[in-house]
Amino acid sequence: MKRTFTLAALAALLTFCLCAAGESMLAASGSHALYLDESGRVWAWGSNHRGESVPTDAAAWVSVPQQVFEGAKQIACGRQFSCALGEDGTLWSWGGAHGETPDTGSATAGAPALLLKDVTQVSACEDACACVLSDGRVAYLSGGEAAQYFGTDAVKTACGANFMIWLDSAGDVYFIGNTDYLPSDAAAETPAKIASACADIYADGQTGALVLNSGEMRVFGASGSEGRLGIDTNEWIRSPAANGVKNVRAGVCGVSASGAIDADGAFYAWGTLYSYFTAFDERGEMYFSESGGTLINYGKTPIKLYDGVKCAAFGEAFGVLELNDGTLLSWGSNEWGQLGNGFNTSFELIAGEDEDDYEIDVTENYQAVFPLQVKIPR
Repeated sequence: MKRTFTLAALAALLTFCLCAAGESMLAASGSHALYLDESGRVWAWGSNHRGESVPTDAAAWVSVPQQVFEGAKQIACGRQFSCALGEDGTLWSWGGAHGETPDTGSATAGAPALLLKDVTQVSACEDACACVLSDGRVAYLSGGEAAQYFGTDAVKTACGANFMIWLDSAGDVYFIGNTDYLPSDAAAETPAKIASACADIYADGQTGALVLNSGEMRVFGASGSEGRLGIDTNEWIRSPAANGVKNVRAGVCGVSASGAIDADGAFYAWGTLYSYFTAFDERGEMYFSESGGTLINYGKTPIKLYDGVKCAAFGEAFGVLELNDGTLLSWGSNEWGQLGNGFNTSFELIAGEDEDDYEIDVTENYQAVFPLQVKIPR
């Protein structure tokens, strides 16, 4: 089960880039994923313990993508909820019962619920959702609480674990959240400007990324041993720092792996994807998780991998991408069908002598080191 594949074994496999505005889109978080096709239809698959994939399906997981929404222009998902932004500016959501945002009250709400109106952009991470309103304000919702509002001239938001950033029309980037991400003199609960002359922003987990007008990528947050910032250090980066990727056209952040596409169409990746297993109780709450070791290691510094794909996204321990011809591919852990290929890794929890002592017994392993095709019905 513990298999580590070097970058050299993967580098010749595929070519891909990230989504361009107005085209199809991918989103992933926790153990589920969303795909927005060019017709505005939203497809979902993976973990469904709180209806985060398909709210009309009572199954704990959905291993083949199902359509859940139409008329969308953007998508986003947190760990156990999903969002779709309609063409008319309405923001819809599903999943997230028992304290996550949005709180629909049950694991299978029956249908996406209206969350907000007059929305122009949406992002999500963990139990939080952030969006830009048509008046330029940022709305932040977390843990089922009422929305908080910030800013006056925002054009994009990005959520991480216990923080949010937004980009305004002047190219300034503001931060609000846990000050562990910032220099020691940062004020708590007060928006802080962390960068200027920026063209784009991204975030997920403990990772934040900015793209300057010059095309240079800057990152901040926890590097960790996984190399999740693309900088050869294990330390926290509290002021946005260059990770060596230039001429960036788009980026994607994940919990332990991230990437960027440059203006020439080359994709750079860094970080680690794990062989990962998560167990949930009857209420959809995680009560046990275990890593089976490194599945794919991209390294601590950005490495050029591929060219020629439309979209990419990282979940907690898996990735998904769309090729230019419309083919969807996925790779990584698959305990809840998050690879969308009709299979899932079967496992059982073996209890030990202590009440909280468990071990994982893998009965059928359907993880994927090399990308497999996602089975979107056409």
